[in-house]
Formats: sequence, structure tokens, C-alpha cells
Amino acid sequence: MVESGILKEGKNCWKVGYADHAAFLIDADVYFRSLVSAVDQAEKAVYISAWDIDSRINLIRSKSDASDVRLGGYLNEKACSTPGLEIYILSWDFSFIYALERELLAAVKLGWKTHERVHFHLDKEHPAAAAHHQKFVVVDDAIAFCGGIDLTKNRWDTPRHESTDPRRKNPEGKPYKPFHDIQMAVGGAPAAALGELFRRRWLWYTGGQLKPVKRTRPLSWPQSATPHMTHARVGIARTYPAYKGRQEIREVEALYLDIIRTAQKVLYMENQYFTSPAIADALIQRLEQTNGPEIVLVLPEKSSGLLEQSTMDALRARQIRRILKADAHNRLRVVTPVLDDGHRLFVHAKVMIADDRLARVGSSNLTNRSMGLDTECDLVVEALGDAQIQKDIIAFRDRLVSEHTGRKVEEVAHVCQTTPSFLEAVDTLTDTGRRFQKLDTEKKLPIDGTKLLPDTSLLDPDRPAAFDRVFDQFMEDEEPQSKHKGVLKDVVVLVLLLGLAAAWRWTPLSQWIDPQQLTDWGHAIKENAFSPLIVMGGYLAAGV
Repeated sequence: MVESGILKEGKNCWKVGYADHAAFLIDADVYFRSLVSAVDQAEKAVYISAWDIDSRINLIRSKSDASDVRLGGYLNEKACSTPGLEIYILSWDFSFIYALERELLAAVKLGWKTHERVHFHLDKEHPAAAAHHQKFVVVDDAIAFCGGIDLTKNRWDTPRHESTDPRRKNPEGKPYKPFHDIQMAVGGAPAAALGELFRRRWLWYTGGQLKPVKRTRPLSWPQSATPHMTHARVGIARTYPAYKGRQEIREVEALYLDIIRTAQKVLYMENQYFTSPAIADALIQRLEQTNGPEIVLVLPEKSSGLLEQSTMDALRARQIRRILKADAHNRLRVVTPVLDDGHRLFVHAKVMIADDRLARVGSSNLTNRSMGLDTECDLVVEALGDAQIQKDIIAFRDRLVSEHTGRKVEEVAHVCQTTPSFLEAVDTLTDTGRRFQKLDTEKKLPIDGTKLLPDTSLLDPDRPAAFDRVFDQFMEDEEPQSKHKGVLKDVVVLVLLLGLAAAWRWTPLSQWIDPQQLTDWGHAIKENAFSPLIVMGGYLAAGV
């Protein structure tokens, strides 16, 4: 008897199809290698959808050779050497709050300075304070990569997460801390569907119609993307906010809730954040049941930066205390990975594995934003009674536990198979230097933003602000941005910039605002107890 499936098109996912090949790519080293292998074979079109992108990153890094494959140069050379190949890139037109973290003049380096068949746009077709958070690449509608990893700096790492790995440096040559994330590779129907998803976004932003592509010969599956599944049932779940007449899509949220509701024995999750009351409520409901699943929630020890620690971590602590209080049957572990040297591993992954039935990898965080404000895209593999796919899902979970505990995959598999309780197995495996450690939710935060702001929805909104949606009534459904409007906007921006330059040249503005003055202001804000609120206020004002 075939079990009833969870994936339902139009309810908790957009499309369901069978992938001829599919693989879980743990950490960016294997993802970047697999991506290069696929793009090397590209004939017609490469689509890149990004939250951030950096042309300077090195995709291939080896200790034994001097490999140097910089993203921008690599894409340009590929376009030059492959007649007829078009490369399309949509990256979020980010908020100024991220300006110091992004590549300067990315539009120039990936647009004006590249081959004419490399098309780059910063996509600003979203509500105020929202973000384009989808992270996927499609090659010839034949293979696609989707998950939490952007083609940007400070992402590359290996599952070993060695503290002294000389390859883990950003384009400026500065080392960064170990970084954990997951991407998924799919071939066949799901890849073609992601190609369609990109073409829709391209139409919405540019007004240009891209046609589906078909290769003249099969694309070879990347050797680095192993082990892999064959004939895997894959669903695609999305989040889109209501904007310019387009209805909101909350498939990501619906799928999370359905997976939690139907998990039978074990629910394993890794995520960068945990602030969604809806997700917490669903977990509480299962924890209160006498026959609910065991739950392992893997999170980073803390968010990056003072602002996120004062806001997102404060919201996270509130939700974690709620679910811990509901754990009357001792079926919950909220943990953070600790490396051999005692440092905490930064978890950026967005993973959910339910028993041997479902494995989900995507861009969505366990936040309100990911449920209804930011654009998101997740993939989920459903076994649906297929014994081999069930084994593949469990093997994926074993590989993740192996990475976080420093044990061999075979040992993890043996302990999990011979121990009645998954939580007991995890506890058994975490007595070495590399281990899971209980997350300290009582640790004092620099500033608790939830106490300073009475309405915490401002910190983690799940829908566009009301003032932003007022403009929807003036827009026609599915109206693409016209080229004339785009040119007009560019002209207005250019005039404003010229006006600012003139003011700087012929008024006292240049004496009033100089580098030293800006530095002094920055230090004053940094030392101010209300610095997170000052930054958030500036962010909201600029968004408006």
C-alpha cells in the first residue's frame, strides 16, 4: 500500500515532479564544484537568482593546486567561449543596511564590464522592507541548484570546518569563521520548473519575455554531487508577498506546518533563525501529544552582528522558552554545533527532515519574514514509500549528524539504527570535542529589542506594511515594469546624484560631512545604548 503524500500542488507547494537525479550538497565547497561542472556544459541559458552575489569569489579552492575560478571572470569567459549562451542574473536590490557587506559596484562588474550576453539586474520589485531571498541557479532547464547558499563571500567551507583552513578567506584576503549551509541539486522536471520560476521573475522586473530552453544533448551529472538519488519526487514551495496586484503565496509556511503535523518519530531541523510563532505553535502542539515525534532543532549560538543579536535572537529566545516549557515528555533538544577547538559553528542552513519520508532544503528561515514578506524557494524530497529514497533521506540526516559530532557516517548510522530513541543516539554521539551543545537561551543579550519596541512585528513582519500595499490598487495584475518607466527612474536617480554632487562641490556640505565627521558619528552611534533602534529607524526611513 502506497502511503498518502504530503505534497499538494496549490496548497503547500507550487509544482511536484520527478527528478532524474537529485543530491543534497552539504556546505559550499561541493556546491561550487558541482555548479562549475554544470555551467561548463551550458549551451543555451544560465539563470542565477540571488539574495547577494559577488563577482570576486573563488569557486574552486584546493590545497594541492593553485585553482582560481573567480565567478565574474568565469561567467564572462563562458559567455565568450559559448556562442548563443545567455546568462541572466537577478540579485536583490539590497537595503542600505547591507551596503558595507556587499561588493562595490556589482552591477558594473557583472553588467557593463562583461560580455553582452551576460545580463545583470538588481531586482527591486518587492514591497518596502522586503527582500528577494531566493537562492537558485538553473542551467539549460536541465539541472538546478536551490537552497541557502548564495554566490557571495564568506560562504565557502567544507564539512570539516577546520579552524585554520587557509582557503576560507573572503575576496579581501581576510579569514572568516566556519560556515555551514546546504544546497540541493536536481535534474529533470524540477530543474525545468525552477527555470520557469526565474523567467516569471525576469518578466515581472524587466518586462522581457524569456523562452524555455532545450539542450541538444544530455547534461552529465556532476561527479562531485554524490551520493545522489534517482527518480526522486520533488516539490517546490514558494513565498511571495502581495505586491502590485499579485496575490501573496504562502506555500513555504503551509508546507512547514504540514510536515510538523505529520511527522511520526523524528523531526530534525537546522535553521539560521527561529522566530516564527506559527512554527513554535505547531511544535508545541506536537510536543504536548503523548505520541508525538522527537525533535532536534539545530541553531547558531548567536546571530551575526549586534543588531540581529538584539532583535532576532531576542525573538528567538522567546519562542524557544515557549517550546521548552511545552516539552513535558522530554522529546526536544535545542542545540548548537561546537567544533573541535571549542568555537561554535555558524549555522546558515535551512533544513527539515521528517522521519524517512521527507527532506527539505531551501532558502526560507523559520521567521515571519520567510512566511509572507520575503520571496523564498524551497525544495522537498518525498519518499512516498520508495524504500531507496527513504534510505537516502536517512543517510542525509546521518551525514549532518556526522558533521556536527565528528563521528564517521557509518558510526552514526549504526548508533541511530541500534538505539530506540534518536535523542538518545544523538546524546551518545556528542561526548567528543566536536559535538552538539545545549543552546543557552538565558544568556544576556546586548539589548533586548522586544522590550524596547512594544510591537515586535516591526522586527519580524510577516506581510508588507499597510502603507506599501496602498499602491497596489493603482497597479494592474501581473503588470511587468515597462522599459520607459525603468529609464525614467534611472534618469530621476541620475539627476538626484548630480544634484548631490553639485551641492557637495559648491556648498559647505563637503566641510560639514567629511570622513572624520562620519567616523565620529559612527563611534557615537556604536557606543549608544540605543544603537539598534537608531539603525532600525534609519532602515525603516530609507525603506519608505
